[in-house]
Amino acid sequence: MKKPWLLCTITSLVVGELCAALLMWVAWRENTQCEIHCPERGVDWGYWLTLGAAGGVMGFVVSMALGVLCIWWLGALRK
Repeated sequence: MKKPWLLCTITSLVVGELCAALLMWVAWRENTQCEIHCPERGVDWGYWLTLGAAGGVMGFVVSMALGVLCIWWLGALRK
């Protein structure tokens, strides 16, 4: 594999986006106290997008850290 960092970054971006989408979906679905959307107030875009951004960043950082450890470990095994 010639470019493990590129593969690791792309995979981490996809995992981060999936985490963001999952967190936003759960927040929308489990909206029992009208925190995200309510017929009277509409959608609280700032709060909902902040939840998605937080999930995306956490997913990206965790998967990137695991990817870096795997790259480092595989490099150490080859030597």
